[in-house]
Amino acid sequence: MRRALLVSGTYLSGLLIMLLSCREDYSIKPPSKLRLDFPKQEYVDWRSQAGYTSQLAKNYQVACLFERNSLIQVGDIVTVRNNVLKGKGDELGKKLNALGISISGRVVELVKGKKILIEIDLGEEEIEISGVKKNKFNLLLNSSDILKISQFEPFDIVEKVNFNNLNGELMLHHKRLSPTDSIHLLTKLVVSNVESHKFKSERIDKSPIANREKRMFGYFYELEGDMATNFQFYLTDSISQFVWGQVLMDFQAFHKEGIPKDADTKARIMDYIKKDLEVFIENFSWKK
Repeated sequence: MRRALLVSGTYLSGLLIMLLSCREDYSIKPPSKLRLDFPKQEYVDWRSQAGYTSQLAKNYQVACLFERNSLIQVGDIVTVRNNVLKGKGDELGKKLNALGISISGRVVELVKGKKILIEIDLGEEEIEISGVKKNKFNLLLNSSDILKISQFEPFDIVEKVNFNNLNGELMLHHKRLSPTDSIHLLTKLVVSNVESHKFKSERIDKSPIANREKRMFGYFYELEGDMATNFQFYLTDSISQFVWGQVLMDFQAFHKEGIPKDADTKARIMDYIKKDLEVFIENFSWKK
């Protein structure tokens, strides 16, 4: 009996020593998918398709979603430049101008000699062409007579910075201003987008951005609450350049992956991304 107790005591002592010496290995850890690892970011120089430069985290991926000046293809939606139809003197041009609406259409054919055939659909409107009333007809124009449009109006180039495993992205909208463009209207567009989230936000903080040496002015917005966007900003040189940045997050994706969707986890993710945005804005420069 005494021998059995001795053996049992020795075994238990050995097991206890082993557990204590390897306590880190035997401690309970959450599954890897529940652990948010935020490594120290390494930043690299990056040049936008729009021409401005900055720094981005090395592991982020960038894709150009829209470039107005890229080659027009069949199926693209385009608008006819206003000055093309003005003063032409032809019957069709006068009738189209009389409608007082932007004339847009879909490219149906690319014709040799830089000509483009587009289909115009006026919807409920009708005009008389060769004695017949029509609301849909084709128009043959030079490629310089039309302007490619998209869901990203009125911007010229839109790029998406993918945050990879953070289930988010930074949308960068760029507009090169012409003499007829208005910085006020572009600023109003951004502010309206931010204010549209007021009903869901707990708080909206805004910080001015001003760097006279770089000719960089704007505002940085931080939105707190359960919404898809928590950061937005705009930058302009007050003359010819305007950039709108918008962070979009998918916190439902985190929840599906088993990562808690609590306030603390969300705050950690937002703090991590905010540092990257600060680096981006601090290193931002317009194309010279």
